[in-house]
Amino acid sequence: MSKFANLPIRMQLLALAVLLTLPVLGIILYSAVKARSEDYRRAEVESQKLADSLADRQVNLITQAQQLGGLLADLPEIKTRNRRKIQSLLSVIHKRSRQYQSILIADKAGRVWASSIPLMENISLAGRRYFQNARGTRRFSSGEFAVHMVLNKPTISMAYPLSAADGGFDGVIVLSFDLDVLRSILQHSQLPNDTNYLLVDHKGIILSRAGDSGQLVGRPIMTTVLQQMQQGPDRVTYEFVRYDGDKRITTYRNLRLAGEPTPYMYVRASISSQEALSQGKRDLFYNLAILSPFVCCAFLLALLIGKRSISDRVAKLQRASQQIAGGDLTTRVAHLVEGGELGELGRAFDEMAVKLALDVSERSRAEELLYKKEERLRVIFEASLAGIVMVDPNGVIEFANGRMAAMFGCSMEELIGSAYADYLQQSQQQTGKVRMHQLVSGQIGHIQSERLYLRKDGSDFWGYLSARRLESPNGQLQAVIGIIADITDRKQAQEKLRQSEEKFSAAFKISPDSISMNTFDDKVFLEVNESFTSMLGYSEQEVLGKTAESLGIWVDPADSARLATLLGDSGSVKNLEARIRCKDGTVITVLISSRLVEIDGRACTLNISRDITEREKDRSERLKMQKLESLGLLAGGIAHDFNNILTGIMGNISLARMVIDPAHEAHTSLAKSEKASLRAADLAKQLLVFAKGGQPIKKPVSLRAVVEEAASLALSGTTVKGVLDIPVPLHTVEVDEGQMNQSFHNIIVNAVHAMPAGGILTIRGENVRLEAGSLRGLGGGDHVMIAFTDEGCGISEKDQKKIFDPYFTTKPGGTGLGLASTHAILSKHGGQIFVESALARGTTFTIYLPSTGQIQAAQNQEKVVVQVSRNEGHVLVMDDEEMVRDLACLMLRRKGYTVEACINGEEADSLYQSAKTNGTPFSMVIMDLTIPGGMGGVEAARR
Repeated sequence: MSKFANLPIRMQLLALAVLLTLPVLGIILYSAVKARSEDYRRAEVESQKLADSLADRQVNLITQAQQLGGLLADLPEIKTRNRRKIQSLLSVIHKRSRQYQSILIADKAGRVWASSIPLMENISLAGRRYFQNARGTRRFSSGEFAVHMVLNKPTISMAYPLSAADGGFDGVIVLSFDLDVLRSILQHSQLPNDTNYLLVDHKGIILSRAGDSGQLVGRPIMTTVLQQMQQGPDRVTYEFVRYDGDKRITTYRNLRLAGEPTPYMYVRASISSQEALSQGKRDLFYNLAILSPFVCCAFLLALLIGKRSISDRVAKLQRASQQIAGGDLTTRVAHLVEGGELGELGRAFDEMAVKLALDVSERSRAEELLYKKEERLRVIFEASLAGIVMVDPNGVIEFANGRMAAMFGCSMEELIGSAYADYLQQSQQQTGKVRMHQLVSGQIGHIQSERLYLRKDGSDFWGYLSARRLESPNGQLQAVIGIIADITDRKQAQEKLRQSEEKFSAAFKISPDSISMNTFDDKVFLEVNESFTSMLGYSEQEVLGKTAESLGIWVDPADSARLATLLGDSGSVKNLEARIRCKDGTVITVLISSRLVEIDGRACTLNISRDITEREKDRSERLKMQKLESLGLLAGGIAHDFNNILTGIMGNISLARMVIDPAHEAHTSLAKSEKASLRAADLAKQLLVFAKGGQPIKKPVSLRAVVEEAASLALSGTTVKGVLDIPVPLHTVEVDEGQMNQSFHNIIVNAVHAMPAGGILTIRGENVRLEAGSLRGLGGGDHVMIAFTDEGCGISEKDQKKIFDPYFTTKPGGTGLGLASTHAILSKHGGQIFVESALARGTTFTIYLPSTGQIQAAQNQEKVVVQVSRNEGHVLVMDDEEMVRDLACLMLRRKGYTVEACINGEEADSLYQSAKTNGTPFSMVIMDLTIPGGMGGVEAARR
């Protein structure tokens, strides 16, 4: 208002003229706004009526279709599938019902067997949504947007389920709607030309559109619009901005079928708001055009009246007031501006001159008011919770409040007249003196800083000092005013917070677990520790500012979504197992624990991840070993019984070959049978090695000789060249030399098969010392490492997981026991075998065996030869298998030996002791090592 009063009078008159026109202008604008509101409301009602008409028409069509489906379903011709009669009936119904594009009947497999139009028979509807829903719910079910297979027009279909005699599902009646029948509703309405409607299926696909030539039918609407209709009520009117910027008054209706959870169709009707409000705008412009001349006239009259009646008289008052201001108190102005308010103003000027004499009394009253203000300031000064001190330019305290004396721990008398610097702690004095000098000299205008002050008793406290210069009107320094607040508690809290942050920072950096800090909303990395970068292979700069999704760290994005959901629900997550991808593409398994924290007012997550990949591999290895052990027990039992049977077969074949003439035609067949039996015996031998029963007979061995022997035998006659790279003598290992030879032989044979065109097999060996836990399944200490590297076809990553499983093979005619036996043998020796391979890049098998840590000295071994007399002597045979026992006796007797037989260790011990007592001891005893349910050969030999 003050700004208006400062304007020239002419401008004020013009403003008044404008104000006079404002009511009329307001009425016009109010009428326009009200008319606009009514037009808008009318358009809303029209869009609602159109949407309701379309929806009601569609509901009627659905009701008619459901009734028609029910009538048809009850016809005997449909139950008996009288195709000719039903086809004729459907054609008649179709011709009379233009709302249908076609009427079909399909069996329970979805195959059409009757149709109202040709070319539809034997078409399968099994994949259609309406067929699947009708079959699953046994209800009248809706479909979705589709292009008619014959008419090539957009349509939506409904299915009425058919029931068999036993109540089961027997097919559907399908009614495909021609949505163009709804256009007549818009054509008969008295709505603006730009009025439109849209029919959309449950997926947001446009089924039909008024005035559309086909460009938008079959295309999806915007996702946000579909979600608004899906999540909103069944009927809503709102303003919608179309893709071309046109604002539309829109009403949508959701149409549902009974029993279906989601609408099968959304009906949207819209009217252009610009078209609806255009008449109101035209009326407003017309009214404003009529008002304009009257406003111009008002402005001219205001200027004329203002000059003659006001401006000229005010100029006289102005000159008179200047004379009074110059000291001429005899000047009078009332007679110059007689009449009206300006005359009253003139008389006021005259009275002002008279009242100037009363200035002395007014000044006394002002002094009293000043005293009251000073008293109020004194109360505030003393009641302040902060210390207030006034220091002269020499640094001496001139004045202070009681709070200042209490903070320094002294009386007011001791404080006044003392030096301000005496209350600064020793470490603060130099800085305090410099800053005080700068303030006193005018180099700075104020001080705001934290100071460590000293109390009278020698204790200290932290204070926040705010000091300013107190200057006289001529700018000369009078004193320095300082306000000191005790911030000791705040400083102590800050120090505790700093120490806590340092502890957290240290734990964050040195933690062996991976730790990261991310924003919760957009998951951007804010900070990571060294364990994080070490585990994933990224540098800190490569991670910060990015997300795990953009770096491709999550193997399964569902794990990230699950973590975010759990954090949002409970605020923390513990031990969530997930698979993540390192920078080099390696996939590892981790346990993630996470918690929501707030940093600078923003929700963030603190995430701790622990790599459990090796633990999972160890668990898989243990499961594999348990499986191998179970299979080994089974294989051992089978191999034992199989060996007994083979012994009888091979023995009888050998006897048969001995007694028949070599020229006999059966001799060749017996030789082939014997060869086949030997191959079966070799398979049984591998089963026994794989079985738990084939425990190794260990002795100190140097693996170099075993490797050389196995390589020489396996590579003989092949096109593969062996390269032995063992530069230093290997430590001695405690192994079964025969089983170890078999293991190496199996690996070398596989390498030969992997290089059918020839190549190089490199065998490396060295002594290594392992740290506990450095390799899966191995303890710490001295080990011997043997590595076999070929140049073959390689092994796929998928097959690498199964190569040690029994009976798994990729070679035609392979048994699948070679590497399984090798794995079993090495496990029994406390060793491990690892494989590294890639397709077309060769394979490396690496074996680790515990060693003695020493090199075996050369030894001279003497062979012990047991002399057994031939073709004579007393022999004892013990075996629980009758066929084996009889065969052994027969062969020995043919050689001239005297033979006695028994079936278990107890009988063998009794016969042995009796023969010894009678002076006819046995020259040789042949016993089966194990006897099920009885004493075996090992225990009998001890006796």
